[in-house]
Amino acid sequence: MAFPAFCYSPLPQPETDIRLLSFTADAQASDTSTLELNIENFALQDAPPYAAMSYTWGEPFAQETILIHGRTFTVRWNCRYMLRQLQKHRPCGYFWVDAICINQDDVAEKNCQVQMMGEIYENAECVIACLGEHADDSRLLFEQLEDLKAAMAAHGVAQEKIDFVRGRSLCVPPFTWLGTIGRSLAHDLCYELNALMSRKYWKRVWIVQELRLAQKVKLLCGSHETDLDVLLVLCNEMEACIAYGYGIEYHKDEWQDKPNPSCHAPEDHLTYTRLFNGFTNLKSYLAGGLDSLHSVLISYRSSGATDKRDHIYGFRGLIEWPPGRPAIQVDYSVPALVVAERLMTYLDPVSKNNLHLNPMVPSIFAKLILSSLHINGADEDLRYMLEQRAHSGVTHPAPLPRTISTQSHIRYRQKADGPSYQLILDPVTGCLQAPTSSPGA
Repeated sequence: MAFPAFCYSPLPQPETDIRLLSFTADAQASDTSTLELNIENFALQDAPPYAAMSYTWGEPFAQETILIHGRTFTVRWNCRYMLRQLQKHRPCGYFWVDAICINQDDVAEKNCQVQMMGEIYENAECVIACLGEHADDSRLLFEQLEDLKAAMAAHGVAQEKIDFVRGRSLCVPPFTWLGTIGRSLAHDLCYELNALMSRKYWKRVWIVQELRLAQKVKLLCGSHETDLDVLLVLCNEMEACIAYGYGIEYHKDEWQDKPNPSCHAPEDHLTYTRLFNGFTNLKSYLAGGLDSLHSVLISYRSSGATDKRDHIYGFRGLIEWPPGRPAIQVDYSVPALVVAERLMTYLDPVSKNNLHLNPMVPSIFAKLILSSLHINGADEDLRYMLEQRAHSGVTHPAPLPRTISTQSHIRYRQKADGPSYQLILDPVTGCLQAPTSSPGA
């Protein structure tokens, strides 16, 4: 039987309203039935309790079909798998999925909804992070996380442990779970945990906002579910054992007086280092409070995003914008180069207090913005702008905001499939200057 395609009804107030999903009665009754959803509009402030989903979108060519109100809707494979996980663990209740609840083809609506995303995740009763299928023995890891959760409850230290790893308490709980499971299993867990923390999910731009603003976070991996706090406790125990020199290969009775053995293989040290880095990044994601624009761009410049504009929009709700200046507006109708132009207008309030110490601050800030948005000589919009200026005989392209003027030239050079451009940030005009002669290789 052929089903008609689903069509969105416009949101009455896209600046304040959201769409929420729920499984149909048939889908709630059986997780083997066709994935069929209901979709409803709500004012965010009046919305019923809902879960906000956090996951990686995945490859665009891997597509699946679901039903919404009996009509077909195409999603990526990762989205469908996430819905199947949710159907198993939380078949009832409302939930929010960005790829479905936002009409991705309506730029005006998308601008409004993405601008609300911080509030959407902050107001959710929980955020459900979907890490994907089981791989690299993650099934065994999640089984051990269940044991860890039960052990903390049995010893009455669950809240103490969570408060400690979250930085809410300086009191170190006396119970050490790793010391009860044996050296071989502890060693294996280190590798399994490292593999889990190396997944693409943790490298997403949006994860910082989604996890930091969440009231509570649940993790789904394959058929298993656990709390993010339990994973944090395990990471903390691993970190403590490694940092304080007690080999995780040792049994609990030997931990107190024997250092890490010299027989550790090089790959062990590499795994420990990666685990440290992964845990450090995760803790930074969860750290509360707002940061300056400069700090956010520096801290998360290696995060991944399909749309490079999201390297700015994805952190919008985490930035302490200058007093009297509204946060940058989300606008997917303009290219990244225009986003950079708009963002550079925030330079003066950010840097003016530092200019007497470092006159290069404006240059550094401009370079950081361009780097964060992955704008270089290979950027199509920038290349087009320079080519137009070269053809018209104009030495300088349209100036970027005057606030990026500097006392010396900043040169950007990037080899691309086409010409290599030498871009100069002019100290007088404050604009990116095209090359005056044929660029070299």
